[in-house]
Amino acid sequence: MGGKVVKSNPAEIGIMDINFSKEKDQDKLFSEFPEKIKSLQWHSYEVQGIENNKDITLLASSPITKFKFLNIKIMLMEFNFILKLKIPQLMNGDVFQNIKKLLKIS
Repeated sequence: MGGKVVKSNPAEIGIMDINFSKEKDQDKLFSEFPEKIKSLQWHSYEVQGIENNKDITLLASSPITKFKFLNIKIMLMEFNFILKLKIPQLMNGDVFQNIKKLLKIS
């Protein structure tokens, strides 16, 4: 991809704002999201140096980390934040079965 992972300065720890770019309006997954959301962050490394990669669309940033949500053409979509699931939800048949399918666990 042409970038590198570097230590963030400062580390991104706590509940912080994630600001979406106008490109999110063209994204199938994020088009209905508001312009800003709050997210629990707990990391001290980030990706840098991918600004010129034409296969990457920046969808959201934080005040500390530029590349927060990315749409990487063809390969994957990367999320750099934490989703909270309660244990009973995780053990619910539908959620658990979908996770197993995604991870190809029998």
